[in-house]
Amino acid sequence: MDKQLFFGYGANRNRSKITQIIGKDPGEGVGAILESYSLHLQKLDQIPDPAQSDLKDIFGNGFSAYTIRPGKGFVAGIVWSVTEEELKKIKEWEYVGNWRDILEVTVKSEDFYTVKVLTEKVMDIYPVSERVDGIIYSELEFTELKKGKQKDEYYTKVQLEKIRKLISQQKK
Repeated sequence: MDKQLFFGYGANRNRSKITQIIGKDPGEGVGAILESYSLHLQKLDQIPDPAQSDLKDIFGNGFSAYTIRPGKGFVAGIVWSVTEEELKKIKEWEYVGNWRDILEVTVKSEDFYTVKVLTEKVMDIYPVSERVDGIIYSELEFTELKKGKQKDEYYTKVQLEKIRKLISQQKK
């Protein structure tokens, strides 16, 4: 089975989140830096439907997402080795084709190796909010996520089931 290298930034650098999205532990990732990109926040009202409605229903009005834009800057993240099927699950989760795009970028690993990887970002036609520090940034916390979580869970099982159901309905 062929593997793809996927650069996860924002919440996608979190091993627990990726594990829940792809359905298995991806193992240790490798820290990496994406150069010539800046990190931005996108607020819920800047996200198109159906993603906006789904995210609001699951995570509440305070939802925000990280995204990258070409420009001066650096973004820290993790490179995960995933299968084609696992990458497909990430694409579905991220609403690729509706709200976000997959693109190939070059990152520098923690061992200073340069490698081409896939990552995702908000489509250029959608606005973003403020720029944030791409090296030192925190996970976005939503109060709805804290309720009912088990140890090492990023999302609750109810949230995972709900968003997967909404995603499957979008594909029909």
